[in-house]
Formats: sequence, C-alpha cells, structure tokens
Amino acid sequence: MNFFSHFFFDQNPSSPAYNFGLLAPDLLRNFTPKLYNKTLVSHPQETMDIERGCLQHLNRDKDFHNSVFFNEVYQELRNPVRNVFIDTQIPRFWFGIHIIVEMWLDRLLIMKNPNQLEHFYHMLDHAKTDVPAFLDRISHNDPKTFMIRFDRFIQSRYLEKYTIDLSILYGLNQVFKSTRIMSDSWTKQQEQHLLELIPVIDHAIDKRLFLLPIKRGSDEMGKPSK
Repeated sequence: MNFFSHFFFDQNPSSPAYNFGLLAPDLLRNFTPKLYNKTLVSHPQETMDIERGCLQHLNRDKDFHNSVFFNEVYQELRNPVRNVFIDTQIPRFWFGIHIIVEMWLDRLLIMKNPNQLEHFYHMLDHAKTDVPAFLDRISHNDPKTFMIRFDRFIQSRYLEKYTIDLSILYGLNQVFKSTRIMSDSWTKQQEQHLLELIPVIDHAIDKRLFLLPIKRGSDEMGKPSK
C-alpha cells in the first residue's frame, strides 16, 4: 500500500504518533535510505505508538499483496500495462503494475475522501514532536535530513497531485528514477500512452474497492457514518 491507503484504513484518531508510524517504513526508505537500523523498525526493542504503527504497516503490506483485491487488479492490468510498456520501451512492466496499483489506490481514495486527506496532513503535522525520539530509537544517522524532508512532504501536500493525471504520471516516473530503473523523464510518446491507460487503471481499481477492508468508524470507502 501507499501513504494515504495506510492512513485511511488503519488510522488511530487519538494518536498522531501511531499514524506517523503507519507511514514511517516508507518515509524512511524514501527520504533517508541506509541511514537507520531497519531491524529496529521491523523488530523494535520498544513498542511505543510509532513502533506499533510501523508493525501495522508491515502487516498490512503483507496482507495487501496477498489479497483478492491486489491479485484481481494485477491480472486485469497485466496485459494493457505490459503492452504500453513494451510499445514505448519502458522497462520492468511487472514492477510498474505493482507501483501503479499502490499509487492509484491512493488516487481513488483521495478523490472519494478529500476531507480525509486534510486530516491526514493535520495528523502528520501534530506527530512531528514525537519523531526525533523515534529516530534516536532506530539509530538514525542523520535525523536532521529526515525531519527537513518530512516537513517538506507535509508542506508540499504532494498527494493532492495524485488526482491530476499528468502529476501522478510524474510521480510514477520519479519512482522509476529513484529505483534507477530509468534515468530520464517520460518521452512524449511514453507520456501519451500512459495518459491513455489512466481510465483503464481507474476503472480496474474503482470497481474492486469493495474488496478492501472497511475503514474503522465509517461506512464502506470512508463515507461518514450516520
């Protein structure tokens, strides 16, 4: 799962620290890879709220990638994504599908639950005072850099851009660059073919949202309870 999905399904309304923990494994890997003790994230010596959130993140990812939702969406998108990647010479279509499913799940949930995205950023901002002690517990070698990048993540409200077609394609390209699968931005041909693929991805995910766990305290897919 991606950032917003972890928060959407597992948030604890009374604990900003826990909600930060739900994102922490991915934030650490993206912002400061190799600068902390990964074992202390997956097998913490202390189980404070942030650590509990981290453990829930890891368990949720394991369940998600073995879920009916993920497997059905993967199978439906396999051929159309593969064809676009082959035709436009984008490498590793199987990796691309995996990342697309996670990013597009965030996209659809954000589109349907814009108020929850506001709450997402509000919670993260309130968690900032708990983060330095957590970084110390996991032996982080450069907490200052992490905090700068974490603050930038909050201030930029980057996930809002997932609702814009060109912006989410930019985000997908950044993943390919950060993993060194590609070094260049999409070509015009690649971008156009990916744009044409977006309605197919939206539909494949949207029609299967009912297969995902229902958010605590709300009706299906985050509609407010009566």
